[in-house]
Order: sequence, then C-alpha cells, then structure tokens
Amino acid sequence: MKLRHSAALQQRITVTRKAGLDSGLRRAAKTARDEAIRAMYDAGMSQVQIVSMNVGDVYADLSTITPRRARSKAKTVVEINAVQAGRLAAWMTYRRLIGPDDDALFISLHWTDAVARPCSRISTRGCFDVV
Repeated sequence: MKLRHSAALQQRITVTRKAGLDSGLRRAAKTARDEAIRAMYDAGMSQVQIVSMNVGDVYADLSTITPRRARSKAKTVVEINAVQAGRLAAWMTYRRLIGPDDDALFISLHWTDAVARPCSRISTRGCFDVV
C-alpha cells in the first residue's frame, strides 16, 4: 500500500531530492545526524528529550542546549563538550541545507512512501535505532 502525501509535503520531497540528497550527500547528512544524536545521548539526554528538541533549543555558540524534560514543558540546560558541539555543528549545516518547514532539530531522512515521512521529526524508534 502506498502512502499518499499532502501536496506541500510532496513538494518538499521533490525539492529535497532535487537538492541532491538522494546520493552521497544524503548518506553524509544521515551520518552527521546519527553522530549528533549519539553525542546528545552521551551528554546525558534521554531519547525523548533528543526527539523533542527544536532548532531553537540550541544556542548559537553550540555549547549549551535546552531540551525539554520528559512529560513536561519545562526546559533543562545541558552543556556539551567541544567534540559533541562539533558533531552537532556538522548536523546543523546539513539541517539548514535541507530546511523543511518543521522546526524539529532531528528529522527523518528516509524517502519510503510506506512508512517514514521525510523531513519530519524523527520518531522515538528512529532515535532508538541510532543509539
């Protein structure tokens, strides 16, 4: 069964594919995303916090992030080291290139028509698979 996407989502998929993310660039973006997710996990964040992070939760200097607490709208402050900040910076470069309307920090990069919605917030299971 093929999942039908809305016109806006289909246009985003088309634009993203035309940007060259079906080739080596897509693999590089996925690698950068996965390394950034692992870095956030190593910094002590839970998978729920990682999945719920938005682009605005990362400060400009990339040394401090403010993820939401699980089951709460309150935010905590997490400081990350230089290696973790470098991995996050690499992902943010690709994230800006992909640039979907969604403000989620970590997004799905799958193009399957049946399961994943490309350029939308990564699922908890997707985060679990990375970690």
